[in-house]
Amino acid sequence: MVIDASLSAFKRETFPVLRSRFNSKYSDPAKPTLGLAGFFGYGNYGDELFLDVWDKYLGQKYNLRILNDLESKPFFSESFPSDLANVDGILIGGGDILQPWNIDARYWNPDYLKKPVWIAGIGVPLRANSKQAEKEAVISRMNRFLSHPNVRCIHARDEVSFNWIKARFPDVREIFWSPDIVATLRHTHFVRSRDLPSVKPNKLGIVVRSRKGKEESDDFSRVERLIERSHSAGCRITVIVLATGRTLLPDLYSSLRLNLSSPVSYVFSSSISQLTAALMDQDAIFSMKFHGTVAAMMAGIPSVVGVPTLKNREFTKQLSVPELCIGFESPKLDDLDVLSLRGPDAEAIDRVYSLAHQSIERIVSDIDSHYKPN
Repeated sequence: MVIDASLSAFKRETFPVLRSRFNSKYSDPAKPTLGLAGFFGYGNYGDELFLDVWDKYLGQKYNLRILNDLESKPFFSESFPSDLANVDGILIGGGDILQPWNIDARYWNPDYLKKPVWIAGIGVPLRANSKQAEKEAVISRMNRFLSHPNVRCIHARDEVSFNWIKARFPDVREIFWSPDIVATLRHTHFVRSRDLPSVKPNKLGIVVRSRKGKEESDDFSRVERLIERSHSAGCRITVIVLATGRTLLPDLYSSLRLNLSSPVSYVFSSSISQLTAALMDQDAIFSMKFHGTVAAMMAGIPSVVGVPTLKNREFTKQLSVPELCIGFESPKLDDLDVLSLRGPDAEAIDRVYSLAHQSIERIVSDIDSHYKPN
């Protein structure tokens, strides 16, 4: 086993530190201030990339502030009302935050509706189990929020979520959809330092994760066989722990559960950009994290989907590679030949990037029309 990481990663920077570091970058009193509502500051790879999206498109003209100031419930301290008074508008998203069985105050705080609200990049994580079935009371409360006149637009990250929202909340003001907005980081973040090999890949990145309630029971045996088979075929294997902050150690623990005889390097870091660089150095990826797949695919790297959730199924369809949505427990993984994998073609990547970029530009244009920043 080779560990490629700085011990500083184990400092597990806390939510207050991560939040403060982000907020402190924006302090121009001449600029309007937008409050950001999302799963920020916890170190989950994709959610932290949403902050990079907002910085890319809004950071030059607006101050940006992560709104919730407590890591856990009630998520807001006693200073929140005065903090909100200093915010000019609210931007909610993205991620799996419209949950038909639950309302999370970090995202759907009724106090937000005192300000203009934009909702972007959200998905509906439709589930099959009874604990996550639709609840009438939740749908009713969400209808009051989403249909409020101060909600200026709603952007969904896939067509299924878009149709679900339209069907249940017919009075929403404006709604549209595009591929996941993290795809807009293609030219700034998801750039390879070398061309993909023309004959066969020789670097395979593996991303597993901790899943709530299944930390000990998830069976990685098919992933282990994929790794051993790929190594025997000449691949160098790197296990990438795709998290920082408080999410790092649970995901690292899951990664260390892999029972392997082949030599493997492990990469972990306290830096999201370093984790992205590790992804960009691979020729193929197996990822149980959605945004590991998004990052890889937008760089032209084939990414086998380890958890075939709705968002993964829709994203691979958007890129015309649905065959890569497999699952870590699927028998299909036993027949997978990493050396034959091919990622999405350039036309599909361009299309997904363009659609995601246009959706963000549409939101930014509406925000600009409201505040008319310099």
